[in-house]
Amino acid sequence: SWNKYLEYQYLRKWEALGINFTAGMVGQWNLTKAKLFSNSDFNSSKYALYGQVDKMFGDKLNLTLGARSEFNRVQSRDSLGHTSYPNENESEPVFRTGINYSLTEYTFLRASYGQAYRFPTIAEKFITTTFGTVPIVPNYALQSEKGWSTEFGIKQGTKIGNLLGFVDLAFFESQYSNMIEFTIDRRAFPEFAFQAQNIGNTVIRGFEFSYF
Repeated sequence: SWNKYLEYQYLRKWEALGINFTAGMVGQWNLTKAKLFSNSDFNSSKYALYGQVDKMFGDKLNLTLGARSEFNRVQSRDSLGHTSYPNENESEPVFRTGINYSLTEYTFLRASYGQAYRFPTIAEKFITTTFGTVPIVPNYALQSEKGWSTEFGIKQGTKIGNLLGFVDLAFFESQYSNMIEFTIDRRAFPEFAFQAQNIGNTVIRGFEFSYF
């Protein structure tokens, strides 16, 4: 594999307005050739633009707004099996927002929401190998993961004798469509193989508690 990566980032502060602005662009180019990946050459590239604004309202409230647009391309110069693999192009925008509020000097409330997007890797789409006697086969039709996550939390300062610290409690939920996971391909039953597949919609809920 040969990999090239380039990123440009711009930062600007307007202290009188309480605004921090971040923006940038990313380029990534990869050339891969391996027997593991259907014994083919793959050119993959990724381009992204992003921006985020952080705004303070007084000395208690902080608001964040951000966005990112990503473009992915995969090209193969070889045939896969008996057919040529078509060039694949895909783009997707994602957004995020967050809020942090200082309720008291040592009590902080926060909430956030963010979207997620992940284009399948070359290994997930094109790997051809074996694990012992079990084959691991490619999945040319693998789709991208998409989803979102949200969190609500509170951080409380504490003092026990001379010991100072924070208690943090957060509740979160994440939902994904087309979640990718290596699983058993049963279409050739009773023979079977492992393959990266879109296993469907996934929901993750929970909470975290920490003291530091």
